[in-house]
Amino acid sequence: MGVWSRLCGSRPRIYRPGSSSSVFPSLKSRTSKPSLNQPKPSQDVVVEINAHPWRLDLDWRWHQAALEFGCMLSINPDAHSIPELDHMHWGVEMARKGGVPADRVLNAMTLSELTRYLRQKRRSLARAA
Repeated sequence: MGVWSRLCGSRPRIYRPGSSSSVFPSLKSRTSKPSLNQPKPSQDVVVEINAHPWRLDLDWRWHQAALEFGCMLSINPDAHSIPELDHMHWGVEMARKGGVPADRVLNAMTLSELTRYLRQKRRSLARAA
């Protein structure tokens, strides 16, 4: 079992209409919209918003679908050097553009909220095992 499966229960999958296969939206066309009539992924999934200005995925047009699927989002600068930490603002701007509220962003949580979230996550994984 991979790290993603242990942490999240399953890899987040967005379903395209007219397709029998699921796609992870950052790897496919960013113009097609997901179908909400298809089966939904695990509710306790955190999806990354990559804030590097050359990437900016998960594309902002997918943010509402991720929220509707019950996913939390995490804004990460994809920094490979100290100056690249400044890319964080691009991710925040994309989250705002996509309509992501602060209470659905993992790294916008206070320490007590994050601790509570991780404790609940650990309990749900222990029950599943």
